This record gives sequence, structure tokens and C-alpha cells, in this order.
Amino acid sequence: STVLMVMKAFVGLIGGSQAMLADAMYSLKDMLNALMVIIGTTISSKPLDAEHPYGHGKVEFILSMVVSVVFIVLTGYLLVHAVQILLDESLHRTPHLIVLWAALVSIGVNVGMYFYSRCVAIETNSPLIKTMAKHHHGDATASGAVALGIIGAHYLNMPWIDPAVALWETIDLLLLGKVVFMDAYRGLMDHTAGEAVQ
Repeated sequence: STVLMVMKAFVGLIGGSQAMLADAMYSLKDMLNALMVIIGTTISSKPLDAEHPYGHGKVEFILSMVVSVVFIVLTGYLLVHAVQILLDESLHRTPHLIVLWAALVSIGVNVGMYFYSRCVAIETNSPLIKTMAKHHHGDATASGAVALGIIGAHYLNMPWIDPAVALWETIDLLLLGKVVFMDAYRGLMDHTAGEAVQ
């Protein structure tokens, strides 16, 4: 995820693609999730002590909330930038074809990681790995949208497609960030399952 994020961000900048920059956020999301799981699991597995008689389990929710807020702010900046470019025709530029090749590489890597994660999830019955597989599937879909946008910009002479794809991606990312934030909030507040379940 880290390598993909750096590649997408670099290619997005030099290739002039807002959609690819937004796509890099999907890889950043995966990288932060993996880091959060490692740190959260390490801390939450610590034994009880005098200062933490109920354990350290809440740390995962705190980390999730902090990461989601940072993620939402960064994505919000990209969304505003994409809207500005989309509405100003003088800013419409056809991205370089290198962006298309980077998107295809990203699709290939994420599809491979999806099937690998899916197989491991089936063997281990791990909900965490199942979630990772879904993330890889979503990343492949986002890179596919970038590829279609580049094709449309180049061969259909519609450069506005690139910022339009970026807008769609950032809205999707904001919704994902909101879900992570709300899940973390419910975890911190010890949210109940609801009357129907109880």
C-alpha cells in the first residue's frame, strides 16, 4: 500500500491527474489502517495495570478516530480542489498517458492482493483479512475509474472527466472516513446494540 501510494501521488503530480491523486488516498487509507491495526493490537494486548484496571482496549477506537479526522481533512481539501478545477474550464488539462499505465499497474496489484487476501480470509476465517480484501477490491475499482477517465480525456477529448472522477472518489472517501469515525465514536461511548437486539 505504501509503494502504491507513493507511485500514485508521484504520477498524479507529474501527470497532472486529480483523479490519480485522489486514488492515492485509497492506498493511504489502507496503509493507515494496517498501521493502526498493528499499533492498536500491540497496545490493547497489554495486561491490566493499576492505571488501566479495565485494560487498554479503547486505544484502537481513539486511533481510529484520530486517523479518520486527519483523513477527512485531507480528502476534503482534494474535494474542494477537484470542484474548482471541474467548474473552471480554463483549468481543464488532459493528463499524461503515464497516468493510464500507473492505473493499470494499480489495478493488477490490487486484484492480485484481493484474491490472495480472500483466500487467506477463507482459510483463517479472519474478519480483519476479509476487510482488507474488501479494501483491495475498492482500490482496484477506483483505479479502474481513473483508467476510464484518462481514456475518455485522451480519446474522447473530454479533459473534464479527470476532475469528475476525482470528485466521485473524494466523495466516496469522505463517506468511508465518516463510517470509520462513527464506528470509533460508538466504540468509545460503549454504544448498545439497540432494543431489537437486546
